[in-house]
Amino acid sequence: MTKADSTVGLNTGALAYLLRNPELGPVRIDDGVGGRLKVRPLRGEVRETILVDPTELRPFPLYEGLPVHVVPQEPAAAPWTARLLSVDAGGVLRRGLVKLDGVEAWVEESRVVPLASESKDPLGLLENAEYRSPRRFFARRDLRNTLYELHRDSEGIPTLFGARVRPLAHQLYAVRRILWNRAPRFVLADEVGLGKTIEAGYVIQALTAADPNCSVLVITPGAMARQWLCELYLRFGARVFTDLSAPRWEKANTSERQSLAQQKWLIVSTTALEGHEDLRALLADREWGLVVVDEAHQVPPRHPLYPWLRALAERAHGILALSATPSKRETGGLLGLLALVSPDVYSPEDTAALQHRLDAKKRIWDALAYSTELLDATRQAGEELDEGAIASIAEYWQGVASDDPVFQKLLEQFRSGEGEEALDQLIGYVQEFHRIDHRLIRTRRATLAVLELPQNPRVSQVAKYEATAVEKLLAERLDQLPASPGMTAEQWALRGLYQRFACTNPEHFLAFLLARKKALGDAMRPSPPGLARALRSDPGADEETLLIQRLIATTPPLPGEDSWRTKAEGLVEEWVEEGPCARYRWAVEWLRARLAEDPARKILVFSQDRENVEDFGMYLHQQLPQAGMRLFHHRLSPQEIEEAAWRFQADPKCRVLISDELGGEGRNFEIAWAVMHLDVPASVARLEQRIGRLDRVGRPPDHPIHTVLLHGPNRTEQLLVQLHTEVFQVQDRSIGGLEFDLPRLQQSVSDAACGKDTEGVTERLRAEIARRLAETDKEFETSLDSSRPELDRAREFAEILDETEPESAHKALIAWSRALGFRDDGIGNGLVQLQWEQEQLEERLSGIGRAERVAGTFTRKRALEDNRVQFFAPGHRLVDTLVDALDTTPIGRATIFRRSGLGPQNRNQFFLVALVRSVLRGAIPAGLLVRARSELWPRIEQVVLKIDPRNEEEPVEVTDAALRERLLAPYRGRELDPKVEHEELSAFAAPNLWAATRGGVARALEIARATIKDDHEMVAQELEAALQHELGYYQSVSERENPAEAVRARAELDVRKALVDSVRQATVELDALALVLGA
Repeated sequence: MTKADSTVGLNTGALAYLLRNPELGPVRIDDGVGGRLKVRPLRGEVRETILVDPTELRPFPLYEGLPVHVVPQEPAAAPWTARLLSVDAGGVLRRGLVKLDGVEAWVEESRVVPLASESKDPLGLLENAEYRSPRRFFARRDLRNTLYELHRDSEGIPTLFGARVRPLAHQLYAVRRILWNRAPRFVLADEVGLGKTIEAGYVIQALTAADPNCSVLVITPGAMARQWLCELYLRFGARVFTDLSAPRWEKANTSERQSLAQQKWLIVSTTALEGHEDLRALLADREWGLVVVDEAHQVPPRHPLYPWLRALAERAHGILALSATPSKRETGGLLGLLALVSPDVYSPEDTAALQHRLDAKKRIWDALAYSTELLDATRQAGEELDEGAIASIAEYWQGVASDDPVFQKLLEQFRSGEGEEALDQLIGYVQEFHRIDHRLIRTRRATLAVLELPQNPRVSQVAKYEATAVEKLLAERLDQLPASPGMTAEQWALRGLYQRFACTNPEHFLAFLLARKKALGDAMRPSPPGLARALRSDPGADEETLLIQRLIATTPPLPGEDSWRTKAEGLVEEWVEEGPCARYRWAVEWLRARLAEDPARKILVFSQDRENVEDFGMYLHQQLPQAGMRLFHHRLSPQEIEEAAWRFQADPKCRVLISDELGGEGRNFEIAWAVMHLDVPASVARLEQRIGRLDRVGRPPDHPIHTVLLHGPNRTEQLLVQLHTEVFQVQDRSIGGLEFDLPRLQQSVSDAACGKDTEGVTERLRAEIARRLAETDKEFETSLDSSRPELDRAREFAEILDETEPESAHKALIAWSRALGFRDDGIGNGLVQLQWEQEQLEERLSGIGRAERVAGTFTRKRALEDNRVQFFAPGHRLVDTLVDALDTTPIGRATIFRRSGLGPQNRNQFFLVALVRSVLRGAIPAGLLVRARSELWPRIEQVVLKIDPRNEEEPVEVTDAALRERLLAPYRGRELDPKVEHEELSAFAAPNLWAATRGGVARALEIARATIKDDHEMVAQELEAALQHELGYYQSVSERENPAEAVRARAELDVRKALVDSVRQATVELDALALVLGA
């Protein structure tokens, strides 16, 4: 045996650890050189020899029960795995007794390799000397307790705290229904402007926080893609989605396309999907965690994209179809939506089956509508239901749903005189369980009266400016634009572009004419198929630009077009010479007058085209610099877009925001006083989107939405104004009642914008709209409404969320981030900067980059004030990574430390602090687990025991309140709560201590199990009470004759019963362990 150094125990072949880095684990002493020692780490990826001073080393503790590898004496043989049965320290090298192949043998430590704990078991970490400082233990405990509070205050959905939105009751109602269900497969059919995107964002944030690997695909019209991108990043946890448009796909090579289609979180435009079969194939090959289809009613079963979409939905775990409110008479469209979310129940071809379901519900919906109308009228009159009204309603319900015992019980309670509350319960039950399908969620604006949310009127102005002589001549010239009945769809679309660009400014229109002149002079390629249809499909701004360029370049000439264009070009050149157009001059004077009326007033100006936005912005800045104008369009960088939005929302000097349609994509600019339409889009939906930026639920009361629609002498523009204002009346009301029919109605408006079929179009559309509104089935509409009891509950919940600021979360998350190796700095103004490098973290963490620096706030109020700062809260990608580390890493799971202040009688006494979690048994769907968490919050039981290191006495629970409080007090720093280092551990790491510790852990689990048993029984009873209507309804359906419905009902029944049983039979597991030595 070679003596490496005179230090006791530090001989060649000995096991040691580094005092300055005990976390490196055991090292083997190889040799001595010049008074220093060569050591070789035995764990981790780095195995190079390290040269250290002998004073930096201490013998690695060997003790009974330690798992080890025993290196065989034959080099080629595999090592044995064993546990030390005994340790002899009497020789130059220590020896351990092991059992190899059933035979006990002594082996020197030079042949022993202590094993790292293979699990995150706290007891194993202690026994293997892999424990860490108490600071990490307390950081773990405090974050666990914080998560308990967050679950308690959010009904089991803590990510609701992390959404950068004001909580609204109808949105929370929808989100809870989705997340509490077995699978998130729903149609969200709220009326336009009520926040379907917000509801979907809540769901996406919750699902991706619960499962970071949950893949999400958002399918949306291109015009809405940037909204989704911004909303999901800014409002819902800084998740970076990939935006995939048609131009981006066309520019990508094969490898890039493969990479794009494999992105975990993806937003794809319908324009890209319709035009690229290879994209559809790559996306259909994946099994998505969640698919979101925006404007799903625009892809009915007859649409070419629908079969692909349905196949995609069948494979996905979850699907949210965001749609206009379906109509009972639109059986095909309604069936198409339901077949996406419930493909096992509905077939898009079987309209007869759906009609049968609708007919079967008619009687109960009639009674529902009658009862609701009578109850509402009574309440509006400030009265209560009298005996006559109760008898009348009860009679109306006679014979309805006789096979539903829950319904009959509620009806009997109402009959017996329990009054309006009983009727609310009855109506609510019918709306929840006897709607056409429980997976369809809808809130109407009329329903918001229940929530007492203000609804502000729209105040409109149609302004015709005085055109110049040249502008009038040009308008007359446009009336002579050639057309013939035999023109193709692309030629009609081109004719519409002439009218559209003539209503911008002379420079922009001239550029269009010159581009068309070049196309007519060049060899023209054939038009791509479906070009006109794609242009009308609400494409994104980049997609629209590309489509317009292709339409200009490939559309065959209109009859006599070149001659007409030549004369028009001369007029436009004269127009250019005139200087600023009359439209711009009128708009600036209107803005000047309105801004002068109120120094706090802000106005939003819209135009369809980026060039027009930039040109008008330049002119406005020259004429009215005090307006503090900002531009907002799709060619700006994301940082520039957010800066412009924030300035308009928060800077009193920024009073005018000029935007292309990007500003109409879901942005909340309710601070604005008015919307000015610098041009008139053909799309009714675009006009509604613009006004909808101000007409938001939650806009302060008594703040009317002012709109001004500007037009000149162009007859096509005047016709569009007439259709929008007199027929659709979009300036004065929401188009919610027409949204489902809008794609068909829009066809006539788009034709009129091209000069096609304009004769009598106003009267035709007015009659069609009146007919469709008159056909509204009031009974069907009432059946889809959210129930009053559920909305009342959601309103209370929204108020609690809005008023709650989880103060403990900031401190707990910072402490835990430090325990993991993050660095933080306060940078003023309520902001904190977190930074890290993966190589310097205690454990490698998924979900974050190799090295980043992120600034944000933990305060919700601060986050709502400024979209530019990140919001560190549940559901934020970084916070989710921190929380996930509680389960995926061993950090903070085990420690041994000394604590003073426990009293002289407890000096040198050992205490065990066990953190114990409850665990539900059985395979329960994630949605139902969320529902259980609404009552069963993830609490940590802190069990404190006194143990005998000699293991001569049984562990005893500490019941002295003062001592328990001192043992559980927060971490006080390394001076007062020093870690018991490895070298100290050697002095008392005797077999009896570990046996006593194992006994203490078993006793702690036993105590925790008994403690939670009563709690879980109480929660199980509360769940049964909350589920009683569902259990009763599914029980009755399961006993009916329809075999398919009975099977589905039994499945729903079984999984809910299993949930309750799982709560009752919950077990416990050890989360973390601390040995505390009285000092």
